Amino acid sequence: MAAMVNMNNLLNGKDSRWLQLEVCREFQRNKCSRQDTECKFAHPPANVEVQNGKVTACYDSIKGRCNREKPPCKYFHPPQHLKDQLLINGRNHLALKNALMQQMGISPGQPVMPGQVPAVATSPYLTGIPASTYSPYFAPGHLVPTLLGPDPSTVASQLGPVVPQAVPVAQQKIPRSDRIEVCREFMRGACKRAESECRFAHPQESVTTHEDGSVTVCMDAVKGRCARDPCRYFHPPLHLQAQIKAAQSRATAVWLKF
Repeated sequence: MAAMVNMNNLLNGKDSRWLQLEVCREFQRNKCSRQDTECKFAHPPANVEVQNGKVTACYDSIKGRCNREKPPCKYFHPPQHLKDQLLINGRNHLALKNALMQQMGISPGQPVMPGQVPAVATSPYLTGIPASTYSPYFAPGHLVPTLLGPDPSTVASQLGPVVPQAVPVAQQKIPRSDRIEVCREFMRGACKRAESECRFAHPQESVTTHEDGSVTVCMDAVKGRCARDPCRYFHPPLHLQAQIKAAQSRATAVWLKF
């Protein structure tokens, strides 16, 4: 049976589960071969609290303003690729909250009183972080039905009609700032631009290309410290490194709008 929760905390802005990240089990056994800047799970230092195999990311760190040192911060300071995912999680969390408030006719900023919202079967988003931090918390186009559980008609009659505009809000995604599109002309062997001039990636054969035609940037290479030979991640030339840093700045700017 799906877990049951009360939505009051979510709608009142007290739900922080979107800030949770799963801890790397291999890292806990000192066996993870990936750097903390490339593993899709968290590699927390000893001062960070781990509960049920998860850590909570530092909200201030995501916004670049955490200055807790003595004592050290008990929350996880995520590397850039996990920070990007948390930005997406935060936007999805905000969209979910807005969709619920619209569905129930609640104005933004209006507090939700205990008992105003019925307990409903939660989606995987509300019961914790999925195994892969790169998976969305809820499938696009199924925001409200998934939230209401296997029999939405009963709960929907209590909440009122579904607002049609609620679902498109959740479909807005923040682009991954650690990926670059591969040059299509290069893939056909027809690009006339040098690797140092083309605005798209010219990856080596060892680099993994995703289904959407992009490659993941090696953040160690950007920092000048990659020792993998060959590396399965893309080592961008200087002009593309500037593009990556600009994309990361845009992702942070989107977060600051929340």
